[in-house]
Amino acid sequence: MKRLLILLSAALSSCYTATPVPNGNDMPEQIRFVLLNAQGIPLLTSVSTPLVVATQTAPGTLYTLGFECQDGGCRMINEFAPTAQYPYPFFYSSLEMALFSVRGNKQWLLTLNGKTDTLYCDVQRTRPNDPLDQFDVVGVTFNGRPVSIDKTIMPWAYVLRRRH
Repeated sequence: MKRLLILLSAALSSCYTATPVPNGNDMPEQIRFVLLNAQGIPLLTSVSTPLVVATQTAPGTLYTLGFECQDGGCRMINEFAPTAQYPYPFFYSSLEMALFSVRGNKQWLLTLNGKTDTLYCDVQRTRPNDPLDQFDVVGVTFNGRPVSIDKTIMPWAYVLRRRH
């Protein structure tokens, strides 16, 4: 009898398929980029490079991305060990930028060394019923020119190059 109960339990448990439950913590991928001057020289040269990233949240109101951290552990510019294939040692990374884009704030101002560039980043929830991956970056432009990730250089970051 005991053996019959074990077999019946095993048979019933193998037939049960749970309906996938969407992950409440599902988030878009972080937006990552390196910033170069017109000659291709990196402008992000340390984790403390004074890059200001802002978006307009209401008419006349700019919201600037950034962290308030006492121990220096929170930062937007990250260091990467460069190799021959991935030559840029510093990159900008922001989940907040992706979240703002999903909510409609897609135009960003990047200010560094007295110059302001525009970055348009369109992140959308394209697969709302997918429990694991609901978001896509639909389009990115830098100073009005389309940009895509070059998988041969930085397979996880946009390489943004100023024209002037």
